[in-house]
Amino acid sequence: MKKEKSTGIEVSFPKEKCDDKNCPFHGELKVRGRIFKGKVVSKDTHKTAIISWERRHYIPKYERYEKRKSKVSAHNPKCIDVQVGEEVKIIETRPLSKTKHFVIIEKIRIIKSFLFMSLPSGCTNNLLGIILILINYLIDK
Repeated sequence: MKKEKSTGIEVSFPKEKCDDKNCPFHGELKVRGRIFKGKVVSKDTHKTAIISWERRHYIPKYERYEKRKSKVSAHNPKCIDVQVGEEVKIIETRPLSKTKHFVIIEKIRIIKSFLFMSLPSGCTNNLLGIILILINYLIDK
């Protein structure tokens, strides 16, 4: 196993080690180019996550902005291993496949709205509500 190497970007190193050759920390992958922050909306395929973020697009005719979403596929190394609903930082790299040109380099936080989506419908348990309030309080700190 190789030693951890610097990616040239100021991010924290993952706590776990991996032997993935396409990992920017433990493998041979070099990173360059654009950096984005977004949330993980899907993690169905092997070592791949779909990252989405909103952006604003100006419409000159109406002198207003509209919201648009961007979606990209990114490599998900084993040492980082993000789950659906987490906010992540991705960076551009060489093409890894037909649609993958980015790699996840850092987990930022868990987005609160995904915590409430996992509740079963009609759940009225007071203890569960208290636990969720505590989790949201800890995430905000």
